[in-house]
Amino acid sequence: MCGVDDVTALLAKIQLRFSGIECPSDSDALTVLLDAKRQNTNRVVAARTERSATKALAAMVLKSWLDTLPGTAR
Repeated sequence: MCGVDDVTALLAKIQLRFSGIECPSDSDALTVLLDAKRQNTNRVVAARTERSATKALAAMVLKSWLDTLPGTAR
């Protein structure tokens, strides 16, 4: 079964919380984060059923998280 995993959603929620945004729903948090990063929010819907979309979404959220660390260049 495909689907966004809990860690991906948790990282999205933490990033949003640092910005003062609370999103209790996993789907809402991922959508808000993607929108803030000017990414296609349809990825959240696709990640529910497509393994490749799930992996791409997880990679984007992780990259966004890592970009907040000092001294890192990607």
